[in-house]
Amino acid sequence: MAKGSQDWIARTDIFLQSLSVLSQRLKLGFSKVYSFYGTVGANTDTQLVSITGSGNVVGCFSWVQDTGQIDNNYYFSVADGGVLGDWPVGWYRNFVGIIIPQGVTAYYTIDDVNFKYEWKLFKPISFDSHFTAYYHEGHGRTPTVRFDVIVGLF
Repeated sequence: MAKGSQDWIARTDIFLQSLSVLSQRLKLGFSKVYSFYGTVGANTDTQLVSITGSGNVVGCFSWVQDTGQIDNNYYFSVADGGVLGDWPVGWYRNFVGIIIPQGVTAYYTIDDVNFKYEWKLFKPISFDSHFTAYYHEGHGRTPTVRFDVIVGLF
């Protein structure tokens, strides 16, 4: 339990408080766009971007052009060793936009007539040492993928 003066009686003084964690707002040094454009391998995970350092993914956009449905394909990221968002596109089929369990907000646009698919990420992902994004192809084809990620580096 916190000890010291109540905030409504005196000004907030961190030296009078007993805090387990002191949170501060993010101080981004600069933003940089990392991109991938090309053909991904069939039945494999293809690394799209790899970032070393400390930062915050502030936005992400990608599209896929394939020759058939991509229900078993998915994007996933590894931030500091933790895997985020490895749910196949078919799982999203009945949703316009959802919040997946790790709290990452992702939106899919699915066009099964022209086999074009878009994916957008709008909630930041923080990382302390390393961030890597992958595309998993699970149908034995080699689709074209465009992937852009905006990262604020500390």
